[in-house]
Amino acid sequence: MARKKKLGRLVDEGPLDLGKLDLGLRRVVDRRPDEEIDVIIRVATADYLPAGIRLRGRISAKLLTARTSVRDLPRLVRDPQVLSVAESEPLPLVPPKAERADTD
Repeated sequence: MARKKKLGRLVDEGPLDLGKLDLGLRRVVDRRPDEEIDVIIRVATADYLPAGIRLRGRISAKLLTARTSVRDLPRLVRDPQVLSVAESEPLPLVPPKAERADTD
């Protein structure tokens, strides 16, 4: 029962394969349902597009970046073609060489 409380709305819609959901994404389930998040999705079939996403880009035929709402996370996790879902986080930018401290 403690698990249901932790996972909030995701569990309310029935059992989920939480192995598909990245640990970092488990913390977003208590956000507003209409809040949008950036995700990285790995799919089983090349060029497959899950329902409820807005494609941002493809990393490969089976790996894509997308935007989705917190409300649509359960649909993604239940999709048999979706192997994993992780929150996409911006990479830190490397400053141009002229701005870096001289390390020589």
